[in-house]
Amino acid sequence: MYYGRRRHARRTSFPIGTSTAGKIFLDEAFIRSCTLHDVSGGGARLQVRDPTDIPDRFDLVLDGLAVRKPCRIVWRTRDSIGVEFIPDRSLPLGSSA
Repeated sequence: MYYGRRRHARRTSFPIGTSTAGKIFLDEAFIRSCTLHDVSGGGARLQVRDPTDIPDRFDLVLDGLAVRKPCRIVWRTRDSIGVEFIPDRSLPLGSSA
């Protein structure tokens, strides 16, 4: 039995390690870099500098996986945001909707 954080279940739903670098884009414009933490199939915590000016909806790009994930912010703190992945619009990099 495992009583700690559910890292093993989270990794199977989203193929990355415990923290991964990402980039936040609005349309095709780069907003800022971030680090993904606490990733699940439905969302993640993103560590960012000054999250107050990040729009409520944006695309998260993971270059290492060649993935672009549309996101919606569900909470904000001083240095992090919690996002929900919008599943029906996930596209590989280079694809257009």
